[in-house]
Amino acid sequence: MRTWSVFLIGVAFLVSTGLGCRTVSGPTPVQELVPADTALNLQAYDGSMPPEAGTTSVLILGTPHIGLNERDYTQHEIGRVTESLSAYDPDMLIVEQLPPEHPRGKGADYRPALNLDSLSQSWDYSFAEADSVRRTFRRVGGEPERPCRLAKAYLLNYDLANAHYYAYPGGHTDSDGDGAPSGCTDLRRIDSLRRYFEALSQGETGRVGYPVARANGIRQLVPFDYRGADTEWFIQHSLLDAVKSGKVWALWNFWPVVPRVGSTYQKDRAHRDGSEDCYAEELRFDNSPERIGLEYWAYEEKIRGIDWEGRAVGEGQVENYWRRNRKMFERMQEAIEAQGPGRVLVIVGSGHKYFLDELTREAGYRWIDPREHLPRSCAASGAKELDE
Repeated sequence: MRTWSVFLIGVAFLVSTGLGCRTVSGPTPVQELVPADTALNLQAYDGSMPPEAGTTSVLILGTPHIGLNERDYTQHEIGRVTESLSAYDPDMLIVEQLPPEHPRGKGADYRPALNLDSLSQSWDYSFAEADSVRRTFRRVGGEPERPCRLAKAYLLNYDLANAHYYAYPGGHTDSDGDGAPSGCTDLRRIDSLRRYFEALSQGETGRVGYPVARANGIRQLVPFDYRGADTEWFIQHSLLDAVKSGKVWALWNFWPVVPRVGSTYQKDRAHRDGSEDCYAEELRFDNSPERIGLEYWAYEEKIRGIDWEGRAVGEGQVENYWRRNRKMFERMQEAIEAQGPGRVLVIVGSGHKYFLDELTREAGYRWIDPREHLPRSCAASGAKELDE
């Protein structure tokens, strides 16, 4: 598979060289990419909605997946962002992790397979007891006296996000240097779980979400991802299958999604050029009206129109992705209705932001512009440099 992917990128590169990926005049203004008759109003994304009594505020922070990114994000640049976001004072944190109710092993379940019955027996910790510990903790305020026991209670409910939150209180780093406190040795003995937790510690959930949550006294995270089989990202596999069968001309049909050189990738690169000097600048671009317009153009104008051998593969792919984001939004709504927060912070991959922003505004929540709670530049320091 990797060999074919490299071949595909190589062929696409030759094609793109002939076509020219960028013009000397620079990137096309986003306003020209979004049709005038669309319902998308980019001006509405330039500044938060005005406050309204009794309305929950929702800040959706689109971010690169920093644990998977080739770039090394320093703790200093991450810390400046978390300090600024903490000033938003959220009372609910929603993260892009699978919730415990997601069927185990179904769809694209990226969680480690765990034998919970075996763990319960080896720890002499019944499911009923674990449930009681979780309920008591939610009812009683303050910090948990035994965080590792609480982490186990969440784990036995297959709530890996909250298990990690209490098993790894240091997030990115802690006292013994490997991301886990010495008191949670039972969890570190499970190799697949340790690797999964280490990845969370290196990603935006651990490095951005946890510091903000702890600074604001948030005691339980809300995982809201959805990865059912009905949301599969299949379109690039369709392209690869076509090229493997000798139909290299499929590149013309699939050009918007060709990895690294396709039109949607190149358009995004052209617009974000010069906005990657630090994490704060990346976030300011990823949460700008310009990026919202680019996402609309990519999905609704380019990918949706891809057709191959009489099949509307692009239409199916975009509908799959809308379905995933709608499922995620439904989980977000359920949590808001159940807990009644005043200010919600959602930390999610930037590819979801256009979809979740649209759904949030349609649902009547007060949409918050994340840039108002981010450092203005790489040189700025802390919340004092936030937008007015």
